[in-house]
Amino acid sequence: MNKSLYDQSYYDKHYLKRDNRLFLERYYNKKLLSIYLPKKKNAVILDSGCGTGRFCFLLSKLGYTNITGIDNSKIAIEVCNKHKSNIKFMFKNFVSTGFNNNTFDVIYSIDTIEHITMTTFLDFLKEANRILALNGRLVIYTPNPNHLFERMKKHNFILKQEDGHIDVKEVPRLEESLNKNGFRIEKIQFFESHIPVFNLIEKVFLNKIPLFRRRTAIVAVTSSPLEEGASNGKN
Repeated sequence: MNKSLYDQSYYDKHYLKRDNRLFLERYYNKKLLSIYLPKKKNAVILDSGCGTGRFCFLLSKLGYTNITGIDNSKIAIEVCNKHKSNIKFMFKNFVSTGFNNNTFDVIYSIDTIEHITMTTFLDFLKEANRILALNGRLVIYTPNPNHLFERMKKHNFILKQEDGHIDVKEVPRLEESLNKNGFRIEKIQFFESHIPVFNLIEKVFLNKIPLFRRRTAIVAVTSSPLEEGASNGKN
């Protein structure tokens, strides 16, 4: 990950001014909450790549009491810690967290994996497998590269690729990587965009036509621990 990209101006642009985009925020929250929520309010939850903590704060408002957010941007964590809460925010690298084995019941990775290379993603999966409890959930939410907008961005046609989106990953690659790193796919879900009218068309056709799949969500369950030194699919 290019740390120099994620400076103060990046967070000012993409996070700190979100209060002026309530429509997008409501859309975002509704979709995320529909993917997976632990039944127990005391479930041990990690938001990996938490940014300025908006999903952590949302979970806290819903009554979840054991939430940790990590990010490898000190600026993001400083923003998180300006809010009074019981959430633990930490400056950590999500491929080498230092947490004990089997610490978490759920790990959320929201709008994160498109910012990292495939090699880093595989390292992240290995670490997630280690720190999740057996039968714990890994929840991934990311742009779908087959969507019309992503195809336009890829070819710089009208739309430009977003800052830091260096590898928007296709579902087959995600499935294969998860299966090779001790996870079992529990659910794959596609979402429409937030754009009025167009999203009604997307919603009707997204399960049949990849061009209308704006976002991908995957819930994966830890099915087996990785042995020390085991291959994670890089070769």
